Amino acid sequence: MAGCCSASALAMGAKAAAPALVIWTVIVIAYLALCRPNFRALIREVLKPPAPVVTLLILAGYAALSALWARDPQSAIAAGATFATVILLGQLLHLGLKQLTPGASTLVAGWFTVGMVAG
Repeated sequence: MAGCCSASALAMGAKAAAPALVIWTVIVIAYLALCRPNFRALIREVLKPPAPVVTLLILAGYAALSALWARDPQSAIAAGATFATVILLGQLLHLGLKQLTPGASTLVAGWFTVGMVAG
């Protein structure tokens, strides 16, 4: 569910996805920090991203680097930074959701659905 909603937000644009990812990442990470003893394991996983995430971050760096020859360098840097933010927050949210118990993930999915319908 979270993947489908994130994909639809990315289809609309990274600027639409970033606020939703920030909100949900903060909620899930705050829950894990308060209620789960293995929060340090999550931090260790964040510091070792998988190859696809590293590849996408390199692509975001290239997008920001295109500011060297762009007419509007600020918008090129902003696009690369927004893309990198969405990638990093998506990865962090993925790792956080993977750590949740089945009951907590059902609760998160339910409220996520309520938020999407209300939005």
